[in-house]
Amino acid sequence: LPFFQNSSPMVTLRVTLWVTLWGVLIHHAEALNSTSSSSSSPSNLALDHVIERSVELEHVEGSGYNGLVGPQFFSPFKISAPRFPPTAVIGLSRPLQRGDMPPHVEYVALWNPRGGAPHWGNVYVDHHLQIEGSFIQDGRVVNLTQPSMANEAIRLLQYIGTPESNNFKFVWVLARNLDVSTAISMKIPSDLCSPRLAPAVFQDDGYEFLGEADIDNRLMQYVFQGHVHVVEKVCGSVVQ
Repeated sequence: LPFFQNSSPMVTLRVTLWVTLWGVLIHHAEALNSTSSSSSSPSNLALDHVIERSVELEHVEGSGYNGLVGPQFFSPFKISAPRFPPTAVIGLSRPLQRGDMPPHVEYVALWNPRGGAPHWGNVYVDHHLQIEGSFIQDGRVVNLTQPSMANEAIRLLQYIGTPESNNFKFVWVLARNLDVSTAISMKIPSDLCSPRLAPAVFQDDGYEFLGEADIDNRLMQYVFQGHVHVVEKVCGSVVQ
């Protein structure tokens, strides 16, 4: 995913521009039938992590697949009775780094606001052992704990079954390996021309942030210290 400047009204809050090289990770599903194969072996993925630059944009994808997953791949989440199933997907499949602060686990979450576009965000346990989470809607931060979110539909992305039974699996891969047609993403159901939104992790100098990537407009945004940060691709390589 190359990232270019976007003048959309959505990008109105604090903007963080990264002009160094980057890579993207996507949640990649491998087709396991005899007619397809994948080069994303664990050793290759590990090597990609080593050789990638310090600035990476990462997000979730599905390969050998159309990017759409059934309802069984989402687990309902209520902050009044929080439950994190062992099958839930977490950013990079490990705790995310926060510089000198302790790393913490962030779950990939999907919010379906009434009458609005779905949005990817995160749900986590903060340093005070309280459940928290955040999403971005129309350039504004929407926290999971605010009263208006009490009855909203929140679901955690999860992987159930086996690669053999599903004929695909989820793995994090680099952006340059992205097959956009198979990215796990969401659109506004009533608007087929709406942009595809996918969960994403941005990495920079010991910090990692789980947020949301707009695949079609090629930008990513995440929440940090209560502000929206937007990553726009201004130089670097182009993903095939």
